Amino acid sequence: MKKNIFFLFTLLMASVVMSGCGEKIPDMSEEETALVTEYATNLLVKYSTVTDRELLNEKQLEEEMAKEAEERERLLKTKELEAAYLQAAEKGEKITENKNDGSNTDGEQAAAVSPSKSIAEFFAEDSFSIDYTSYSLCDFYPEENSEDFFMAMDATAGHKLCVVKFSVKNISSSDKELDMFHKQGRFSLRTEDGSVISAQSTLLMDDLSSYIGNISANSEQEMVIIFEVPDSLSQMGSMELIMRDASGENTLRLE
Repeated sequence: MKKNIFFLFTLLMASVVMSGCGEKIPDMSEEETALVTEYATNLLVKYSTVTDRELLNEKQLEEEMAKEAEERERLLKTKELEAAYLQAAEKGEKITENKNDGSNTDGEQAAAVSPSKSIAEFFAEDSFSIDYTSYSLCDFYPEENSEDFFMAMDATAGHKLCVVKFSVKNISSSDKELDMFHKQGRFSLRTEDGSVISAQSTLLMDDLSSYIGNISANSEQEMVIIFEVPDSLSQMGSMELIMRDASGENTLRLE
């Protein structure tokens, strides 16, 4: 989804510029237009990984291309690992269990798995506590009267959004920045029937998986991770949050 970010911003900025030209686009005051423009600019700075190559010399360009090649290789390996994980999950193999003897039932070397930790512990965020609070099932998020409604997302046909909510608190005595975006963490949800669902990529300002921002000392914010589930579900039952990063994997029971 991130590779389409600049297309999304083009549409958003076009809607701001042409806010008075079409009947379907609501009129906005100069103040409202300025707020939307600032909002879009902040998101662009938050998510942009594009380099202006015209400003690079030949050596810098070669270094940049080498970095991109490394990133593509890392992403390919990540996809291969996730595919293997999902295949094992479908077979009912408990590959997230931590074996004391370092081997599985077939005598093979077990995958390195982190012991169960909280989200803050797993991502080494010592200044914060990140605790699960609740979940909700809905057709779209956020609500229409939300400040973040410009980046609202709808469930696809035959699905609902499972919005898993967390309380994020700065437990230190000074203002701190929480940067989850550059940690490149990946989240999945294991449902009561054993299904494993990957988190949705969003541009929501309260998306925990990609959040970047300062949080005041001792203050608390609500953040979410969003998953799509079949619309036949009326409640989720027991759930487990699976976290992955370059250091390994961790599973946290949500209750």
